[in-house]
Amino acid sequence: MSGKLRVTAMLMAAMAAGYVGGLMSQANTRALAEGGTPITSDVVRAKRFELVDSTDKVHGALCITIKGGPALRLYDTAGNTRAVLHVFEGEPALRLFDSAGKVRGEFSTLDGDPTLALYDSASKPRGTFFISGGRARLGLYEAGGKPTWSAP
Repeated sequence: MSGKLRVTAMLMAAMAAGYVGGLMSQANTRALAEGGTPITSDVVRAKRFELVDSTDKVHGALCITIKGGPALRLYDTAGNTRAVLHVFEGEPALRLFDSAGKVRGEFSTLDGDPTLALYDSASKPRGTFFISGGRARLGLYEAGGKPTWSAP
């Protein structure tokens, strides 16, 4: 796993752990305020955790995708998906979206090799940097997706 991918994965894992810890502390604080005892559990199980603001608007979610992999989704103030960290068939990926919901960047692995892809406003690839067979490769594309340059 590359250094950037490892750092990104660790950052997202830390965010998820912080989120779950925040949920637990809220439950404990509420129980104490109501005169009860703090809730303690060795395991918290759920199909979905949501991060909400004071108006109950969802800003993030830790969930299982339709295809069965875990995902951390982050939303902007308008409710649009802006970032998704997920694992699909054992491969992690981080996708970034613009305000229109179009994918604009992706950092992922394919068969364990890292890939960085940049997309235009139509979600067409415009540049890729990846490692394949132990060799670094770079590709640039026209607006329609036609390759214009690649190395090596």
